[in-house]
Amino acid sequence: MGNKQAIRCKARRASGKECMNWAMSGQLVCKNHGGNTPQAKAKAQERMMLEKAHDAVKRLDIEPVGDPLTALSLVAGELTALKDFLRDKVERVGEEIEATDSTAELRGAFTAYQTALRDVVSTLATIARLKIDDRLVVVEQQKADMISAAIVATLAELKLDWETQQRAKVGVVKRLRIAASA
Repeated sequence: MGNKQAIRCKARRASGKECMNWAMSGQLVCKNHGGNTPQAKAKAQERMMLEKAHDAVKRLDIEPVGDPLTALSLVAGELTALKDFLRDKVERVGEEIEATDSTAELRGAFTAYQTALRDVVSTLATIARLKIDDRLVVVEQQKADMISAAIVATLAELKLDWETQQRAKVGVVKRLRIAASA
């Protein structure tokens, strides 16, 4: 981790004047004002990792959420994937650390992993508390009811006899079940 970046140390000297040293990479203070401590280095690594992730997300074409229930389920999946990615990163960094004797990157990766893990648990708890699965079942049932009503109306408009309409309904239900199980 380099010592220079584009900002100056935000700390003040005993005289009250600004420090003016370069802040440590990913931090707001220089090494003389706490930037060289293991916990500050770990926090800087976490901050820089999250900044990279946010920059990557900004480049994506994000669409507004139309179905918040499904979106929350997707968030849980993404957070789980992020947690798994960071776990792998912690394992890789741990192997690399043995050769370099530097633990700041490991601490940063581990802290980011812990944060992602906490976010996954929180999101899954929210899903459980809000009974998202039950709500999604209701939404899907409403969609199926709308499709069924449209089919029944279409069959009635075709002026088919009652027996032919019933056979058509049974056939549609059968095909929908086959499609749903695929």
